[in-house]
Amino acid sequence: MDSRLSDPILRKIVIRILVALGIVAHAWPAHADEGSIEALKARTDGVYILEEWHKDGQVYRPPQVEGRFVLLNGVIMTILHNKMQPPNEITVVVIGRYTLDSAKFSYGYDNTSIFTEGSSGVTVSHKPLFEGLRNFAVNSEGDIVRMRSETGQQELLFDASGSTYSENGKPLRVWRRTTER
Repeated sequence: MDSRLSDPILRKIVIRILVALGIVAHAWPAHADEGSIEALKARTDGVYILEEWHKDGQVYRPPQVEGRFVLLNGVIMTILHNKMQPPNEITVVVIGRYTLDSAKFSYGYDNTSIFTEGSSGVTVSHKPLFEGLRNFAVNSEGDIVRMRSETGQQELLFDASGSTYSENGKPLRVWRRTTER
C-alpha cells in the first residue's frame, strides 16, 4: 500500500472521496480501518443476485427462482421470482430502509407487493411480510460480517463472494455479490 495512505485520517478522507465519487467502496483493502463503519459498509452494501433458494429440503436455482437483493445508502430492496411449482409463479417486491453501525443492523420494509399468478389469474397482496423493524447484532470476523437477529432465528452472513440468509440455523437463500452499484 502507498505509504502516504498509512495515515488513518488520510485513509478515511480518501475512502469518503471514493464513495462520494461512486467508486466501488469494497475495492478498498479489507484491513484498511477494519473497525470503521465505512469498512463495514464496504463488506455489506451492494447488489446481490440469487444463486440458491432452499425450501423443503430442496435447493432451487435459476431459472426456477430469480432475485435481487440490494443494500445501498440506507435502502433495502428484495425482488424474488418463484417458479418452483409451475404453472404457479409468485413475485415478491419489497422496498424499505436500514440502519447499520458497528454493533447493530436494523431493517424494515415500507412497501410490499406480492403477485401470485396461477391458472385462475393474478392476485395481488400488499400485506407486509412483518411489522416494524428486525434488529440484528453485528459481528465482524476478519472479512466476514455476521448479523444475528435478537431472537437468534435469523442470520445474515456476508463475505467477499456474497451473502447467505439463514433461519433457525438452515440456509434459506444464497446470494452472489455483483459489481453493480
